[in-house]
Amino acid sequence: MTKWQGDNVSKTGRWFLAVLVAGLAACRSNTPPPAPAEAPLPDERPADFVLAATVYSPRSMEKARLPRSLKPARYIIEADGVLRAAVGPGSAGTTFPGQTRRLTPAEFDSLWRMVRESGLLDPGSAWRVEDPGEITRASDRTTALVYVGYGGRRTTLRLLLDRSGPEAVAAERVVDRLAELAWVPE
Repeated sequence: MTKWQGDNVSKTGRWFLAVLVAGLAACRSNTPPPAPAEAPLPDERPADFVLAATVYSPRSMEKARLPRSLKPARYIIEADGVLRAAVGPGSAGTTFPGQTRRLTPAEFDSLWRMVRESGLLDPGSAWRVEDPGEITRASDRTTALVYVGYGGRRTTLRLLLDRSGPEAVAAERVVDRLAELAWVPE
């Protein structure tokens, strides 16, 4: 091969490489890839299922006779079925109540089914909160902060317990069930 042929091959190779790179860059789209589809909710209770619900009632309602689902409270269910509950105006998201009882496997499974079927875990829920540190409660209405962990996923919701829609009604049912399991009288 002569020097001229070697230079020609080298120039041709560089030209081909440049055209290939430009072609690949032109094919690349600025559209982000689609978000991965949410996996369906499992039928069986996940081993790491946890649930926490905090109910805040307006101070003006502290003396009112409220249904147990609207009373200020903090409920925590740990993955081993331990239920922790604190009821009363001092209950807050930072409250870590003592152990109230341990749920039976049937009770724990029933609670998972209730949460799963409630619509609260819908990825498109308007009540979902991406940054729990940014949550504020409504000072004039009963508000529930609900945290659900399962299958390595976490969901936090802020809901007004005003029965204005299916998620608010479902959240109130879940809170009422937690209160019932914690032996809170009606």
